[in-house]
Amino acid sequence: MIDLVFTQIMSVRQLQQLLNLLVHNLADTERGGRPDEQRQKMVTHVEDLLQHMSLTIDDFRDFFRTGQEQMLFDLKESVGKILDLFAADLERHGIETVFDAEDGLYVTGYGNEFSHVLLNLLNNAKEALVDKGSSAPRIHIRLFQEEGKKVITVRDNAGGVPDSIREQLFESHFTTKKTGTGIGLYIAKIIIEKRLHGSISAHNTGDGLELRIEL
Repeated sequence: MIDLVFTQIMSVRQLQQLLNLLVHNLADTERGGRPDEQRQKMVTHVEDLLQHMSLTIDDFRDFFRTGQEQMLFDLKESVGKILDLFAADLERHGIETVFDAEDGLYVTGYGNEFSHVLLNLLNNAKEALVDKGSSAPRIHIRLFQEEGKKVITVRDNAGGVPDSIREQLFESHFTTKKTGTGIGLYIAKIIIEKRLHGSISAHNTGDGLELRIEL
């Protein structure tokens, strides 16, 4: 329970960082006399972030409750919303994002918790790309159905991780970052397995790491 609460706090912190970036960009846009359309787009992003932070706080509270109701949610819509929230930060680092998704893939569960998992995976991929200084950084997200399961993959081109530690990525307090907590992927695994009754795994590809979720 403590770990779950901690990850909710970290999720809010990530969203606050994105919000600060958008507000800063909005101020620069005002000074630069940019078009109203661009300003309105940034304002919309800020509103979306505030709404997501509100839902995250609700989740923080609900972890102490019993009897939560699971809801049917659209995976493509959920992934798209998180990508919209994260777009400014990825753009700031020059990271290309590709999203390939099939339509009509629905899951019954806790949609906002799934969003937290995806936010964590995207943030990890971004940090790996920035740390490695990839010349053409790229994150590829795929959503498709395979053998009756809904599959979400998040793949970067940051070089991957040694096979000797790949299986440890989901262990509590294990991290490859100098300032990491080792909580993010551990909590992602708990949410996917315990709350959404799926699985999550990590695989090295030709040029990076792929995180695969099956629901």
